[in-house]
Amino acid sequence: MVEAFERNAQTQGKTTFELLVARAAEIAEDQVLREQIPRYDHIVVDEGQDLHAGHWRVLRGVVAPGPNDLFICEDGHQRIFGERTVLSRFGIETRGRSRKLTLNYRTSRQNLAFALGVIGDQKVIALDGDEDTVEGYHSAFTGPAPTVRGFTGVAEEMRFLVDTVRGWLDQGVAASAIAVLARRSPEQDRARLALQDGGVAVELLHKEGAGNTAAVKIASMHRAKGTEFSRVVVIGAEAGVVPLDWAFENQPESEPAAVRGRERSLFYVACSRARDKLIITWPGAPSPFLPLPAA
Repeated sequence: MVEAFERNAQTQGKTTFELLVARAAEIAEDQVLREQIPRYDHIVVDEGQDLHAGHWRVLRGVVAPGPNDLFICEDGHQRIFGERTVLSRFGIETRGRSRKLTLNYRTSRQNLAFALGVIGDQKVIALDGDEDTVEGYHSAFTGPAPTVRGFTGVAEEMRFLVDTVRGWLDQGVAASAIAVLARRSPEQDRARLALQDGGVAVELLHKEGAGNTAAVKIASMHRAKGTEFSRVVVIGAEAGVVPLDWAFENQPESEPAAVRGRERSLFYVACSRARDKLIITWPGAPSPFLPLPAA
């Protein structure tokens, strides 16, 4: 099936990003062709947990092994795109050369604790092959406790969202410092319509750019990666959506645990976007990933 797809794409003069990376890796590893491509003394890699095997093959091929050849930053708990791998398989040695950073400057102690509760006891393997724990993680400042609230239906949830956002704006919080995050596009559209009907200017985040500083941001959890906001409302955190049921469909028997791990990491990413105030809402049954207090 994969070969048929590749042949069909080639016939149409098209390709995919993954195929381009694979071809780039082949060129970087070819003893003749590699002489025709740029070579580097040093490379800095950010968000290393989201790179695939092909990416690491390319990087190893364009910088020779040596002192300070690759400087890599990664957080396995935020692995939402990449696959679990060990860098030594690609000739990149990190054992004994890595350092764990534990001080969080972006989010409050309360929000960090909630986000780490989302991770729970999920086992995460770092790029050096060792388990990456959250032991010692701490924040540089304090803030209000996160708000966790369920509703009987989406209409009630949206009324709460509009009242909350309008209240922040009335208090003088900049619109661009407020974000509404959701797992799926239907929840994003629902929030957009509700806020617009409530007289709130909104902007859907898709690509990088300056954007509209006078608008509240609405984004998917994936798009929120790498962002930071003073106030964040994560909506639609309900069972069947977080984690997303259909993400498990048509997966090999060995894959459900990996899929669940990525879904949990995605929710962790969303919850850790809030610097000051974090609110989590859902209609119906809550997500099993929510670190709800004991009754």
